[in-house]
Amino acid sequence: MQKLLFSLSTLAIFALFFLAIGPAFAQHQHGAHQHGADPAQTQILVSHGVVEEIDAKNSTIVLTHEAIEALNWEAMVMPFIVEDPSLLEGVKVSDKVRFDLKVTTQGSQMSYQIVDLEVENES
Repeated sequence: MQKLLFSLSTLAIFALFFLAIGPAFAQHQHGAHQHGADPAQTQILVSHGVVEEIDAKNSTIVLTHEAIEALNWEAMVMPFIVEDPSLLEGVKVSDKVRFDLKVTTQGSQMSYQIVDLEVENES
């Protein structure tokens, strides 16, 4: 009986020890993993589209854009974040636009942001 109590108390001590250091160890391992992360790669792609919605307050624009072969995207409607909210000045729904899309890749994560936007309406 005494051996059982000793074994149980030893087990409890180890359990408390690992519960106490487990999160710190996991954080250390996670942090170590981040140091070896791939550096971000950025490319700028040029495309054209039509403005469907503008949300200047949140610096977003919804475009129906042409296919973007470099991303294997078909033509579609999608929202984009605009890097500089001033790019939205003078742009209105139904405008035809040319835009520069900054694509940032880090590991398996990709982000997309419009960094230049020009209205191309025909006169």
